[in-house]
Amino acid sequence: KDDAQLTELFAKPMPGDLSLSFTRTPGYLESCARFGPRRRVLSAVEGDEVLALCSFFLWPYSVAGKRVEVWTVADFRALDRAAHRSVTGRGWKALRGLLEGRPAMISVVDDNPISGPLFAKRRRGWPELRPVARLQTLMFPLLGEYQDEIGVVCPAVERLCEFLNGDERELAPHILPGHLGRVAPAPEDFLGVTDGAGLRACGALWDPCRFRQTRVAGYRGFYASL
Repeated sequence: KDDAQLTELFAKPMPGDLSLSFTRTPGYLESCARFGPRRRVLSAVEGDEVLALCSFFLWPYSVAGKRVEVWTVADFRALDRAAHRSVTGRGWKALRGLLEGRPAMISVVDDNPISGPLFAKRRRGWPELRPVARLQTLMFPLLGEYQDEIGVVCPAVERLCEFLNGDERELAPHILPGHLGRVAPAPEDFLGVTDGAGLRACGALWDPCRFRQTRVAGYRGFYASL
């Protein structure tokens, strides 16, 4: 019954120099059930009103060369009037009882003057956070067209997973065949480039906007000059 409020709250633009708004349609909970890792949702409510939400999910990552299941905590959103009411502190306390003693991580945009201090500042009842890895998101234009003569193929599922799991960076996510179509595009959406010896590049154009969409709400600071 809270899905409509969760959907509206999740679409609230995130503050920062790179301002993003995320939407999930037709509803937040239905979208989470169909795409992405299987999430649990925690919300703060006052009467019938949802004040804040976050989600958390288990995911296998590469940690020090081993595959380890780690909780990822995400989707932090709150109404403005929830500020200074211990909503986040209560949320951390509730989360600690739900994470089953396993490690957990969140990702924060570097140099964000709002989210950085919010999560890193020591507060009573908050967990002590420490950096574990620096992750980089690449944004690049698509140029040119694929040509048959360079060896474009649709990779087999096993070869595709092997290629996707070849990332040796710390906290690289581990992809299993059952994840394709949920947390990654379906196998038929991928195209791979071969050089006669093996798969050398692979990618997919995936349009999940029926259930999830990212909107750029505005640019400031460094991003405004790009």
